[in-house]
Amino acid sequence: MPNNRGAIPAIATLILILALGCQLVPAGEPTPTPTPTLTPTLTPTAAPAPDEPGSESTETQTPRPGGPSATVTPSPTLSDSASHCPGLSGQVEVMITVGPAAAVGLEPVAVGTIPFTVHEAGPPYTVQGSSSLAYDQTLAKEWGTYAVTLDMDATLSGTCTGGEGAGTLDLEIELDGEQVVRVDAEGLQAEYPWNGTRTVEVSFPLEEGARVEGQGWAFVLHLDES
Repeated sequence: MPNNRGAIPAIATLILILALGCQLVPAGEPTPTPTPTLTPTLTPTAAPAPDEPGSESTETQTPRPGGPSATVTPSPTLSDSASHCPGLSGQVEVMITVGPAAAVGLEPVAVGTIPFTVHEAGPPYTVQGSSSLAYDQTLAKEWGTYAVTLDMDATLSGTCTGGEGAGTLDLEIELDGEQVVRVDAEGLQAEYPWNGTRTVEVSFPLEEGARVEGQGWAFVLHLDES
């Protein structure tokens, strides 16, 4: 009969260890299983090369010191210094046909000038000027005299536009005056007055001696030396 005395204490010790181990987990509750912690693995993504066709990047590229930098060329704009208008001055010569004078052979044209200046503030550059015009001619004959007088207030206004050498004066010229014809003949003394206003719109190129004319009138531009 085999000797089992040595095995009994070993079996008893094993049973005791198992009994003590079973008391660590309450009855009816599952044994907690440790949850593994996952450490994410970062896989680097290669950025497209700057010169690679079709590559895009949202990052702001900062030029490296000493490296090439972009040169911005501003769009050309017309500056005030490129215009001949600011501070421009001159005169508009006025020639008006005086009908009653021409009818009897007197000098038919009344001549005067309207000085003007162009304001420096702009664009647009405004033009203003004013003057008084006078005409007085008398025809003396054996039968008596025939006299024509014309007094007018002249004003001009408008704008100066364009660059140097290609500018334009767009003007409105207003002539407001009174004309009187006096006849002193044998047994006749009479006066024939007339008054009225006439407005003419003209455009001059910025050229000395530029001329604009119409029926019964003509205007010539004279520019002051700058």
